[in-house]
Amino acid sequence: AMSGAVGGSVGGDADEDGWVPIDDALRAARGVMRSGQMVHAANFQLYHSMNALQILDAKMDVGMAPPAGEPPMKSLAALIAEGRAPLDLSDEDQTNVFDALLACEATWHRGQALATTVYTCLYMHDAERLEACRSPVMRAYFDATRSAVATVRHAVSLGDVWEEEDFVLHVAGFDVGAAAIGDDGTKPNATLALLRLAETWLVENAGVEDRRGALLARVRFRIATHEAYEALFKLADPKRAVAAAEVARQALRRAATYLATTRATCYYSETNDDWDPNGLGFDRKLNLSKMGPSPPRVVRLMSIQQGFDYFHHLIGQLTQLCDVAPLVASGAASLRDALAFLAAFDAGSKKNGRDPCIVARSFAAIAVLHPKRGGILGKHPGDAALRSAWLFGAAPPPRLRLDKEEDDGLGGSGDAGGDGREEDEGDQDVPSRLVGGVASGTRKDVPFRDQEEEEEAASAPGAAELRSFLAKTSLGVELLVRAYLCNRSRSRRKLRRLLGEWSALVDMAVVVDVSGFVPGYLRRLSERAARDNPGAQPGGRGGTAELAAASGALANSPWARRVFSSWSGGVLVRAMLAHLSLGFELELYLPHELCMVYWYQEYLTEDLQDKLRVAERSLAAHLDAAADAASTLSASATKNKNANARRKGKKGTDSSDETDRTHDSMSTSSMSTHARLAEVRMEGHILEAHKTMCKGMLRFTCGLSASTRSWRPARDDFTDAEQNFWQRFGIFHAVRDPAPLSHADFEQYVRLEDGVTADRLFELAAECFAQTRALCKTLLELPKGALSQTQAEDLAGLDKTAAANAAAARLAMAAPAMRAEFAFAAHHPTYPTVKLVRGG
Repeated sequence: AMSGAVGGSVGGDADEDGWVPIDDALRAARGVMRSGQMVHAANFQLYHSMNALQILDAKMDVGMAPPAGEPPMKSLAALIAEGRAPLDLSDEDQTNVFDALLACEATWHRGQALATTVYTCLYMHDAERLEACRSPVMRAYFDATRSAVATVRHAVSLGDVWEEEDFVLHVAGFDVGAAAIGDDGTKPNATLALLRLAETWLVENAGVEDRRGALLARVRFRIATHEAYEALFKLADPKRAVAAAEVARQALRRAATYLATTRATCYYSETNDDWDPNGLGFDRKLNLSKMGPSPPRVVRLMSIQQGFDYFHHLIGQLTQLCDVAPLVASGAASLRDALAFLAAFDAGSKKNGRDPCIVARSFAAIAVLHPKRGGILGKHPGDAALRSAWLFGAAPPPRLRLDKEEDDGLGGSGDAGGDGREEDEGDQDVPSRLVGGVASGTRKDVPFRDQEEEEEAASAPGAAELRSFLAKTSLGVELLVRAYLCNRSRSRRKLRRLLGEWSALVDMAVVVDVSGFVPGYLRRLSERAARDNPGAQPGGRGGTAELAAASGALANSPWARRVFSSWSGGVLVRAMLAHLSLGFELELYLPHELCMVYWYQEYLTEDLQDKLRVAERSLAAHLDAAADAASTLSASATKNKNANARRKGKKGTDSSDETDRTHDSMSTSSMSTHARLAEVRMEGHILEAHKTMCKGMLRFTCGLSASTRSWRPARDDFTDAEQNFWQRFGIFHAVRDPAPLSHADFEQYVRLEDGVTADRLFELAAECFAQTRALCKTLLELPKGALSQTQAEDLAGLDKTAAANAAAARLAMAAPAMRAEFAFAAHHPTYPTVKLVRGG
């Protein structure tokens, strides 16, 4: 310590500082201080304790001083001098090192640091040293690994959906090579050139070198993954998405084939042993000096077989990701399409027992969110919102140009706002601020041109409110998509935080609906279509006649008066339901909480059904009006055809052809609306099955609680039932519609009336489960294509859970001494299977 600490000069010479021993003072303090106390200055605050150090505490040491009996850390030069990384390796040793390095790479993908995984391999540090190898294989493989590290880091950073528990971006000064991000093709890729050279060398020396083909399979695996990574970065470009997806699929298929050969030629598979992290070519203590002040940890590296399994699942996830290409290329994808794709992407990964890894989720974020331009699926987020709310399939949504001033008011990072230049469709640096209208390449029988439509829509009553709403919606849409791309725990937290923002967007949507913009737009559309086909005269266009009748009918429907409030409210309710469902997947709910969770879930499901019923009835009325118009026009065309035939004395061939063209035009214009109506009805049916299942689970858990046959924690003085309710659903009080429920509402609902026993609740639960099974059976027997794969798998899991719980409910009535246990995620992620067991 310095004797002049109070009045001395900090900048003085060392000779002016008076150092005194403090050993005696520390010994005296140690004699009177208790464990946990700390020596500190008088102005020390709790905030400063975050940076306080404990001298010689093992938890603050990185582990460079090894425990007794373990060898000390050695430098790279010392390890090479000891012969731990020879250059002349046999085929068996090369494949063993390559496979162990692949396991290290998989471990890094799962959230560990490069210093403790990939770069524990001695061959990864000195690329120039590998020039002396007798073959180009080792140099090419390790260079490809460095490139793969750089590629994955770039993808994770660009996707920007990673969290600290997902991934470690820090490279600790290591050489990570060049990323496979897809060059412009003017110069050869150095990494790929080395791999091709190694491949050629192995083929030319077949029978002399690599007699089992093990090295060739590993080199070709690296070539295939490199090409797949390059193609996956191009999925965000609408012009190249479809072609890039096909290239990626082919490369990933080759990678899967070569990975299977790699697994089959693994020497460790034959001996049932595993690799040694301190064996040939590796030293797990090599990089301790680059770990910084992090506490010591023993990283559990994946086994070689686990590494193979990880990359097998990664290839499957990236292959499924290629399905996003048609959405990106269409130019007319909606938020509904984006979220449906992400749900299928997530379900496809979970079907194999794994959540989507951060690498796959990052490439998905690049494709869906288009980080360089901003927006959703290559378009402005407001466009995705508008197309998602617009259920009228016979005509596109109104074409509007969002003002830059409105974009600048988003409060975000500006990735939806542009840079002050006039919007240029060919500019890859800014998203188009033009929303709605007909997507490129899909124009058919549009009653007025884009420019006329844009000018008319921009000057219509309510247009300013709609533009403001779409601009403000952009940030909420992007954050919602990002929430679904995060890991499960973070996704639940982000959805919870978005409820307040989307509740405010619902209020703004109400203002747009009250302005009457949509009914006015539909009436103008009907009038213009009628002018194009006055009185359905001969020679008139059937498509415009049908459009006139359909849009006129829809303008007077309930849906037209609440388009945006119903849509934004539906998004909000779905986010609330996803928040509850993720609680099951994260195993957050205790058995005694299930009753109130299913009660609230049933309430939210019913609210969403109400919103869908409005859209369903309105679309059905629209199709009825279109069908009436089509029937009238068809009858008129047939009458004219017969009249012409009589005048000419022969069959009216031309008129017949005109009638067929009219019919085809009307059918085409109705197909999209029929598809939308089918989607709405199907979602309503699935929601009905889930609501019935919730009723069954509510009655079953309520009966178990009433008969004290399920576990619950001991009551304490700190957390009562109302506080427990508030902890689970308090965040929902940030939402005004649907109105939040209270604990008093729940208590009143579950209070048993006179004569209602636990057995009666079990009986009612069994009836609900039977109804759920009947609904699932009806839906699963529909023709192929009526259900998406995600919906079919959801209903199949629901049916299995309902069957098991119906049997458990009947057993609960017959065996009152048995207690209930809950097997979560047995068949369905949201509904546990109830098992009755004997015991006290």
